[in-house]
Amino acid sequence: MKGQKRPPCTRYTEVELVGACWAPHELKAPCPETLFEYQGKCYLPSFSAKPPPSSLDQ
Repeated sequence: MKGQKRPPCTRYTEVELVGACWAPHELKAPCPETLFEYQGKCYLPSFSAKPPPSSLDQ
């Protein structure tokens, strides 16, 4: 997904699946439409934090 975090993933809280970082969820498939299913489990895509602004508009 656009903007999704790429490995290395955060240890203990994210897993690497198909070349991107995902946060596993307790829910099992079928997943609600806000989650994604992979091998019978539900995952939420992880996104990198946006960098802080480097300048302020005045």
